[in-house]
Amino acid sequence: MQLLTFLGVFNLETTEFTWKNQSLLKSPYVVEALLKFNSIQKVTIFLTPQAEQHENWKKLQTNLIQLNNISVESVQINSGQGEEDFWQLFDAVVNSVESESEIIFDITHAFRSIPFLAFLATAFLQKAKAVTVKSIYYAAFERNQLQTPIVDLTPALELLDWLTATNRFVETGDGQLVANLLKAKIPSNEELSHNLEARKLKANLKLAAETIEAISIALAITRPLETMTLATKLEENLAKATPSFAQKAQPFNLLTEKIVKEYGQFALLKPSEQSQIPQNMHRQLKMIEWYLERQQIVQSVTLAREWIVSVLAFKFNEDILNHSQGRKYVEIALNNASEKLKKNPREITPGRCDEMFESLPEANELAKLWSAITEIRNDIAHVGMKTQAQTANNLKQKVESLYPRLLQLGNQLLPNE
Repeated sequence: MQLLTFLGVFNLETTEFTWKNQSLLKSPYVVEALLKFNSIQKVTIFLTPQAEQHENWKKLQTNLIQLNNISVESVQINSGQGEEDFWQLFDAVVNSVESESEIIFDITHAFRSIPFLAFLATAFLQKAKAVTVKSIYYAAFERNQLQTPIVDLTPALELLDWLTATNRFVETGDGQLVANLLKAKIPSNEELSHNLEARKLKANLKLAAETIEAISIALAITRPLETMTLATKLEENLAKATPSFAQKAQPFNLLTEKIVKEYGQFALLKPSEQSQIPQNMHRQLKMIEWYLERQQIVQSVTLAREWIVSVLAFKFNEDILNHSQGRKYVEIALNNASEKLKKNPREITPGRCDEMFESLPEANELAKLWSAITEIRNDIAHVGMKTQAQTANNLKQKVESLYPRLLQLGNQLLPNE
């Protein structure tokens, strides 16, 4: 494990460092205290040119050299006064750490903007180099106090993790990072065996994580009915787990409102019931727009195609969830109508919904829209494996241009929500 720390030119007084109310040693240097309760093999000390010449470094270096099995290196940094210094410090920190290593940060003697920059560099290392940050320490020295407690600031770094995970869930629908963070807060088996309250914590955190995972998967695989049902449960399950968030996942407690607002727009308790079909269809329209806003083109065109069939099945009193006894006949009517638009249509065999379809004022627009969506969906489904495949960007633009037409048809064919 590697310790990254800073040392300046301030006069350091000898103090008794403590960790969790236990005395460690008396020294002016927090590094020596950290070595007492962490298994550290390498110490990297960041120094300004002035600090390199100061007695602080000379004395600490002498002390550390006397220790066995510990590698010590110094890295020169600037004082952190401008943008150029910021990037120099950032590079110095990042370049001093190996990929997939374990590190401890100590910011006790960092000054000016350096603690803030160190936090950002730490967050970057976690993502870019798969570095594990075990702890971020700060020794809270006060003059005229006999003892100096060492504080673990690592939870502050978790704020960035929660924010990143929540934004990912809201912006893309991928809730796995949020679920993983919630699962990581589930009490250990030892806690569960001795504490009844811990069992309740586990149940609530597990329920919240599983609900988020489920709605994330349902959206990814384009399951609108499942998404609606889960969105209904989401607010309820998160509310139930709120006391647990306050104890174990405090940052998430502040972010739940954002999640509920984002997915609450899809909530519908019994989307398959006949009385709920119009609301179901309106929510599917919102879902198509949601997919488009997030550049999820495959899901949006897949759902748009099925949405047209569902709306017409409802209009014609066909079973919207039964393909062989309902949806099939709507598709036949749509296919026949789009075939008739061609210069040389094939021979058409009428289906039982054809007459109802042709009587619709929107029949011609529906036929054109169906033809366009079918072409796009087929091109996407065949993954461009043909000589005249459309470019991805062209397909994206075509799908985006369809949504206003879907919205207009929804207003014409469906009762108001």
